[in-house]
Amino acid sequence: MFDIKIYKPKTLDDALEIKANLLNDIAVLAGGTDLTIRLKEKTIIPKGILDISGLEDLKFVLEDNAILNIGPLCTHNELSDRHTDWGALIDSYAPELGEGCRVLGSPQIRNIATIGGNIVNSSPVGDTIPPLFVLGARLKVQSLKGERYVDIADFATAPGKNVLKPTELLTGIVFEKHRKKDRGFFNKIGQRRALFIAKSSVAFKGSWNGDIFSGVKIALGAVAPTVIFAPETAAFLNDNKLTRDTLDQACNIIRTEGRPINDLRSTVQYRRVVLGALLKKGLLPFLGKK
Repeated sequence: MFDIKIYKPKTLDDALEIKANLLNDIAVLAGGTDLTIRLKEKTIIPKGILDISGLEDLKFVLEDNAILNIGPLCTHNELSDRHTDWGALIDSYAPELGEGCRVLGSPQIRNIATIGGNIVNSSPVGDTIPPLFVLGARLKVQSLKGERYVDIADFATAPGKNVLKPTELLTGIVFEKHRKKDRGFFNKIGQRRALFIAKSSVAFKGSWNGDIFSGVKIALGAVAPTVIFAPETAAFLNDNKLTRDTLDQACNIIRTEGRPINDLRSTVQYRRVVLGALLKKGLLPFLGKK
């Protein structure tokens, strides 16, 4: 057995001071759904745990004109429940993110797991990350020395690894709200309906002008070491009239843009086929829709 000291800071500054002093010897606990498993399996044995779950300074959804700013300690339930003020904001102005939060794990997990934890875990199968890619999110990270912003697309460098420094904490997720004509979706497929980890996922955002999308962004999850964009598919759909033929062509293109591997959960071929199916599922409702 091993002894681990628990630190429970009362303020963000206290948390950052602990991070600055202990550096790599400490693990951060937010929701804990991932950390508790890693501790149980002894894949990590830190000298201390920094429990930031009680920091109300990191739990918020703020609307500032065209911008939404989300605190990293917001749970997936809080961001996906349309009947709450926060969930209603996400549903109105970032529906693809709301859907990513809605399909993550079980209701019990969604009630505990935080969006900040999903981001910092830096898994290519993280359900909130592809939506944040297409939303153009920027991540606010802080240390005692100050703050900086990192584009979500530049944050993860490999599975489980990112650019966060040992002295830093994620303190905000910032992106532009959907405008009136913007549309977005997030679709994924896994082994089973509940509690499934994505085999492939697709997030989409674009401005709908009757039969044409403009400003298209598409992100893919679970088909590369990190979440990636699908620039060729986005360029093909951008300003191109959406018909069954163009949709079929786009589905063929997107199958070539992932970099999947064979593993215990799926095969390369299946993951490529599914990418096309997930894109088609999201775009079919727009055919013939003005």
